[in-house]
Amino acid sequence: MEASTFVRLSPELRNLVYHHVFTTDYAVTLKTNGIQHPLTLTCRQIRRETLRMYLSLTTFNAHLDDGPTTPLAHWLQTIGAEMCLLLREVRIWDMHTLNATLRGTESTERMLTGEKAEDGGTYVLRPVGRQFFYKSWFLKDINLPLRSLGLGLERICILQDDGSLKQTSQFALLPVTSPPAVVDGCAAMAEEFGLSEAEQTSLARQLGQGREEIRLLDGRRHVILKFDAQRRLVSMRQEFIARDEEFYL
Repeated sequence: MEASTFVRLSPELRNLVYHHVFTTDYAVTLKTNGIQHPLTLTCRQIRRETLRMYLSLTTFNAHLDDGPTTPLAHWLQTIGAEMCLLLREVRIWDMHTLNATLRGTESTERMLTGEKAEDGGTYVLRPVGRQFFYKSWFLKDINLPLRSLGLGLERICILQDDGSLKQTSQFALLPVTSPPAVVDGCAAMAEEFGLSEAEQTSLARQLGQGREEIRLLDGRRHVILKFDAQRRLVSMRQEFIARDEEFYL
């Protein structure tokens, strides 16, 4: 539909209607079809006016059910970087548990500046670090598509009055100031993935040798980073080392 009689209303009145329609206590479940609000499909002008408000006011539920995060990653890529940064909340669930919550920049800023943690601490942002590879496995599958959009993830933590830091399961979607996949000195990647000094040295050496698959030893496992010819990170995973195997890096 190219036009709607609804656009004859004044912009101020239309905005009041949009806000009333999109404000709800109920979350929208992400699925293959049907997540777009009918109002955003009325006509092109109304879609331009409403889509940003819809994403910034709506809480979305992504149910993985112990499956891959590919559908969520695909959705984030489809809506694009600008819309990702507008997201209010995307809650990531497995079968029964809320694993993580993603927030756009405005939603994150409201937490950092306008909310106090339940125990009186202050919300701050910190690099995700090792969680990309270990406990928060689903973040790894989301991070790579986000990088292709020029976005990254940081964990929202609680800074206690005594200076200690408490991790939360909430993560901020943020634009990266420089492409982290172009490794110069590996400092950006070391901070993003929580690499030790030895791992950073090994990463720089292997990249200098022209390797596209990098193996970093971490106890009884390898962190494996794969790059393309332009040194863009294209995949990341971990492998456990059998007791009778030895690797020389």
